[in-house]
Amino acid sequence: MKTRRNLLVQKTLMVLVLLSFCGLAVEGYFIYNLHMANSNSTTNGELPKTAAQKGENNIPKPVTKKPKPPTILPPPKPLAHLAARNKPENEGIMKWNDDGQSILHKLEYRDGKLIVQNEGYYYVYSKLTYSAEGHFSQTVEKNTTRYMGGSIKLLEYRRHDLNSVNK
Repeated sequence: MKTRRNLLVQKTLMVLVLLSFCGLAVEGYFIYNLHMANSNSTTNGELPKTAAQKGENNIPKPVTKKPKPPTILPPPKPLAHLAARNKPENEGIMKWNDDGQSILHKLEYRDGKLIVQNEGYYYVYSKLTYSAEGHFSQTVEKNTTRYMGGSIKLLEYRRHDLNSVNK
C-alpha cells in the first residue's frame, strides 16, 4: 500500500516539474522574440524616437522648485488665542500678550481689548490658572456703542477662599 502511494506521489511530482520546465521554455521563447523585435527595429532604418536614442547631448534645463503650499491652513472663522501677562495692571485688570504665543485671525487686539471686525456669533471662553490665596474673580465683558449701559458681562468666575472665611 505504501509503495503504491509513493509511486503516485512520484508521478505527481514529475508532472509538476515537467510543467514548470515547459513554462520556463515558453517564457524564454517570448523573451527571445521580444529581443529580436527590438533589435530589428533599430537596424531596419527606423529613426530613434527619443533624444537619448539619437545620442544627442542635450543641455539639461535648470530645475525650479515649486513653492510648497502652506501646511497649516488658516482657520475658516475668526480666532483669537491670547496668553496673559504675569501680573494684572491697574485696578486688577489683566492685559493680554499679543506676542509669539498668541494667535489672531480676522480679529484685532488694541489697548488691551479684542476688537471684532465682522458681526456674527462668537464662542468666548477663558481658561485661567493661578496659585493665589484669598478671594478671586474674573470677568469677560463686551463693550459696544449699541448698548446704553456701557459694557455687557459675558463671563464671570468667582472663587472664595473657604479657609479665610472659617478663620
